[in-house]
Amino acid sequence: MKKLILSIAIFALVGCSQVDQTDRAVVKVWGEVDGVAGPGLIWYNPISTSLHKMPITNQQAKGHMEASSKDMQKVNTEVLVNFHYVPNKVDSIYSRFGDDFCHGFLDARIIEAIGIVISQYKADTILAMRDRMQHEMKAAIKAKMDSANVPVVIDGFVIANIRFSDEYSRAIEAKQVAEQEAARAEKILDRVDKENQQKVIAARADSTAKVINAIADSIETAIKLKVLKMSNVKEYITLKWIETWDGKLPSVTANDKMMPIVDLK
Repeated sequence: MKKLILSIAIFALVGCSQVDQTDRAVVKVWGEVDGVAGPGLIWYNPISTSLHKMPITNQQAKGHMEASSKDMQKVNTEVLVNFHYVPNKVDSIYSRFGDDFCHGFLDARIIEAIGIVISQYKADTILAMRDRMQHEMKAAIKAKMDSANVPVVIDGFVIANIRFSDEYSRAIEAKQVAEQEAARAEKILDRVDKENQQKVIAARADSTAKVINAIADSIETAIKLKVLKMSNVKEYITLKWIETWDGKLPSVTANDKMMPIVDLK
């Protein structure tokens, strides 16, 4: 009976807690942080000691800020940060920030990084430089953590959303419409120019064809005329005489025996 009572008393003075692989336990002795325990079954004195479990798995923090771009345009940016605590140093995090590391440290660093990076880019380049900005924001937060000796690892950083002011969005839309109209007009002018060029080429070809046909006709006429000359010289001479005759008849003939030709004029 005495042994049973003694055993109950011993167990009453000994605490036991199971710490999973995904957690670590911050050991506190008389309220003061005194190290890290786990994973596994942890035995401790419940009178003087207590355990506070903290996750070491991936966690996510969100940040949102309206910042000014390099050309003073308002840019609303929302980011997501994935991180985890260094397992054997969760006692340091708990000592400094308790259970609210995000509110106590990370949120402010996220907002600061957004403001710094956004201010280095003009509004019309931000969307195109999104990947580069993500890298720079992540590097800025990590640098702040390293300088503050915070044992937290950043696993991922994503710019979830970028939104411009309504005025700037309308201006961008108007610019895009104007660029599309200019491109459409340029295509029309290019098509008209090509059509005119084709018309000029066709006109030149037609003119050349006419010249060639005229030359061919002249050559053909000359050839026919030459053939005519060669085939019938007498008729040709008569034709030429008729073409060159002035319409006056001779007053006499070369033969004195013939009657004279009287000029009726």
